[in-house]
Amino acid sequence: MTRAHAFSGETVTVADLSPAVRAGSDASVFPDEREGLRLKPRVERLERMLIREAMTTYNGNQTQAAKALGLSRFGLQKKLKRYRIAT
Repeated sequence: MTRAHAFSGETVTVADLSPAVRAGSDASVFPDEREGLRLKPRVERLERMLIREAMTTYNGNQTQAAKALGLSRFGLQKKLKRYRIAT
């Protein structure tokens, strides 16, 4: 919300929100109380969020999204399949 407010001026609109928020991503960086201190679920949730954001930013272009994420295209494709993220 701070980011949206900083870029919006008087009124916050949908256009001021990040791609992940606009898409209604369920991958927040805040812990789910069921996860406790377990690292793996939090890392996976963060990966899903970043992958969705990169895919949105690069209009589904896997090569560009993978480069932005520091992955190979094949590595991104594996994560897309693992997390069942539609392209």
